[in-house]
Amino acid sequence: MGDSSVNKNNLFATSARQPEDSACLSAMLHSTNLVYPAVLNAAIELNLFEIIAKGTTAGGSFMSSHEIAAKLPTHHPELPNRLDRMLRLLASYSLLTSSTRITHHGATQTVYGLSPVGNYFVPNGSRGYLASFTTFLFYPALLQVWYAVCHNWSDEKCLNFLSNCHKALSPNGKVVVVEFILPEEPEQTEESQLVSTLDNLMFITVGGRERTQKQYENLCKLSGFSNFQVACRAFSCLGVMEFYK
Repeated sequence: MGDSSVNKNNLFATSARQPEDSACLSAMLHSTNLVYPAVLNAAIELNLFEIIAKGTTAGGSFMSSHEIAAKLPTHHPELPNRLDRMLRLLASYSLLTSSTRITHHGATQTVYGLSPVGNYFVPNGSRGYLASFTTFLFYPALLQVWYAVCHNWSDEKCLNFLSNCHKALSPNGKVVVVEFILPEEPEQTEESQLVSTLDNLMFITVGGRERTQKQYENLCKLSGFSNFQVACRAFSCLGVMEFYK
């Protein structure tokens, strides 16, 4: 029979889970993790974040799926329900906030607002705009990725163009390389997850990969440069590196 100690107010309370249950749930989440980015991309293409941003600014802190559906150019009876399912997923990943309200019919309705994270997916937002990167990852021509930066190249090809850069530089010149930097050892952090995800994305190129700081320093020295340094980092994982002649 079921465990009578389960928190009846929150059926999903983590304190009620056994370690095996948590491990199984995590494994199931990983096995279905292609769904979330697809929903996020669909939300971006439908301008849901922008609709919520404008709607909550004009008329309160939250919008229902019916109110959001009314702002879309295409309408059908199932649209609000389908949107609500998408919005619920986005809220579970903290891109949206949620609350409930009572409709004039007396029914309970879930409503949604923008979270600080979700603001990064609003065009012309004050905090920057990251949605274009998500859209890029789903662009059909991604397999024809540009060969323009170090992480798109094998070590051999990097050494080739870096050596040419070294020859072309004036004395005391430098090359500035801006790339994500892998941690030396795997870490259970968002920074490590991001760079490792990008590293796996680079399977679409021949030899493409993200690299650790030591690996970039090795490329620097092998291509003829005399000195290497990381000038600064953003989010602790995006490095601005300098290769000095």
